[in-house]
Amino acid sequence: MVCKTCTRDLYLFKPMMARIAELEAQVRDLSSGQTLGEQADELVERGTEAVNRATANLVDSAGDIARFILAPLILLLLAHALITVVYDLNVVYLRLISMLLPLPFGFWLFRDETRTLLPWFVGTAFLAVASVIGMSAIVGAVDQTSIFPKNAFEWREVLEYSASIAFSFLTGMLISRVTGGKVDSSHLHALSANFKTIGGSIAAILTTLVSIFTGLKGVYG
Repeated sequence: MVCKTCTRDLYLFKPMMARIAELEAQVRDLSSGQTLGEQADELVERGTEAVNRATANLVDSAGDIARFILAPLILLLLAHALITVVYDLNVVYLRLISMLLPLPFGFWLFRDETRTLLPWFVGTAFLAVASVIGMSAIVGAVDQTSIFPKNAFEWREVLEYSASIAFSFLTGMLISRVTGGKVDSSHLHALSANFKTIGGSIAAILTTLVSIFTGLKGVYG
């Protein structure tokens, strides 16, 4: 093995050249392993961030359900117990509270941020049905009567009462969406020129009327 330029023997340099080639291969392997390690760390970091985001969203959703569904449900059941069991007042007071109490919860639900409507429509239905069933359970526990309606007339009353609660909550949601969570006169005046806003206002008025009708029909009907 000789140099092609000076024709000197390179035999003594061969082991050194082989060692250099071996070291170069080790350096390449080490660099490749470092890159894989960095990629693995990045994947772990991304996975941790995804888990943290999912956990935060779950906690936020649970908090929203507690504030805007469970809280009015508990208040409605408490009002029912006080009015019908403790003080034995006229049921019209309970109906009025049932129509008014869910409205601010629906308003504040959409006041601070934009939310998807469909899940909260489902939540509203749950609130309405759970409220009426809970009230019936309270009466059943006190009077030793059945929790569920026995005939078509009682079922209709249950549905109408549930509708009054649901439409009260929906009215609050619509008012919040229409006004952007603001109720000052200047904001309402600016929105009144918008056709879409007018349509939303009409929808809010209609849901209010439906809530009042279904809530009081069982009392005066």
